[in-house]
Amino acid sequence: MKTRYLALAGILVALPLAAIAHEHGEGRGPGKAMLDADGNITVETVRAASAERMKRLDKNGDGVLTPDEAPRLFDRPDADGDGKITAEEMAAQAEARLKRADADGDGKVTEAERQAIREKMGRGHGRRHGGETPPEGSPQ
Repeated sequence: MKTRYLALAGILVALPLAAIAHEHGEGRGPGKAMLDADGNITVETVRAASAERMKRLDKNGDGVLTPDEAPRLFDRPDADGDGKITAEEMAAQAEARLKRADADGDGKVTEAERQAIREKMGRGHGRRHGGETPPEGSPQ
């Protein structure tokens, strides 16, 4: 049971960052816009990517996103509950995901930290999230 909770905690930390990376990097890790010159994801690169994403999604150019413009973003509540997501709210959410993924707290997510997240998620290898091998005969 404890292993399942740890696996779930790992997923809750890893999935939001993976979603950002997927969106900006064709599903194989962060795109160039998400990486600094050293190959790390930083607050600056996350803010820049969030601004670019806002610009791309804000169909009417009013500086806020609504469920009509970006329905998938409203799967979780917006920060102030007003039914709109501003550029600041989007950047704050992305920064919070960055903080959760930054294992050593140095303000950047390195390739090694991203690899650790991928391993926790058990990508490929026929394993469940968290790296557990399922019991024989159990559904995967």
